[in-house]
Amino acid sequence: MAAKSLRQNDGQVLKDAVFARMGVIIGWIGIFLWTLLALGGFSTLFARETHENPADYYMPYVCVVLVGLHIWRLVSSKRKNCLIRDFRSYCAILAHEPDKSIPDLAATLHLPVEDVEKRIKAMCDRHYFNGYFDFARKRLVFSADTDGRTVVHCPGCGAANAILTSGDACRYCGAPLSIKH
Repeated sequence: MAAKSLRQNDGQVLKDAVFARMGVIIGWIGIFLWTLLALGGFSTLFARETHENPADYYMPYVCVVLVGLHIWRLVSSKRKNCLIRDFRSYCAILAHEPDKSIPDLAATLHLPVEDVEKRIKAMCDRHYFNGYFDFARKRLVFSADTDGRTVVHCPGCGAANAILTSGDACRYCGAPLSIKH
């Protein structure tokens, strides 16, 4: 199976990659600018003895909060970049693994199985793979491997399930599932 058939669509991965790169750039620019404004605000705050305008007092603290938000943006964008990088390396390995076993993938990558499971689950949640993660058998199940089943996402919890007919229940939360035609 080629690596391209493992993916649901390259559009989601590409979109996430573009937004992650933009988030890193915007994060660094925001951190730099809001830090400069905060430092300038604190220097004027401490240089004056009287403050006629209440904004002189609150503005540096608002800038510090905005620096924190841009740090959060930067960290989340870097995590998304790592997930995309891992996805690409996992695809290259899984394309040559006939059983798509997570323990085999973890052994190949020299990583703990729990870490690989967590990353695969995040990739499935982001709809990078055309399939779902089977926790019981510790393997990825792709649409081509589902024996006539259709992979649908639960409206209740969002988990991927392979079902034969509409009306089957989600194996995680029990919500009824339907196949969209």
